[in-house]
Amino acid sequence: MEKELKLVENMKINGMKMHNYWLINGIYNFLSFGLTAIGYWGFGRFVAKLDFFMDTNALFFLELFICWGLC
Repeated sequence: MEKELKLVENMKINGMKMHNYWLINGIYNFLSFGLTAIGYWGFGRFVAKLDFFMDTNALFFLELFICWGLC
């Protein structure tokens, strides 16, 4: 979609620096992943009440999802 609409070229023309573009793009994607991971964990723990989510420490899931999201 970026190539079709030439978003990067338009942002360069309007004076946006590329490091700002990639920073905002990365933050948006990581927040989107974070909300999905929280929803996944919340459904498994509170709705489905699966033993895997109930017995495992929440900090382990936080570390797991952060590492998974950064990969």
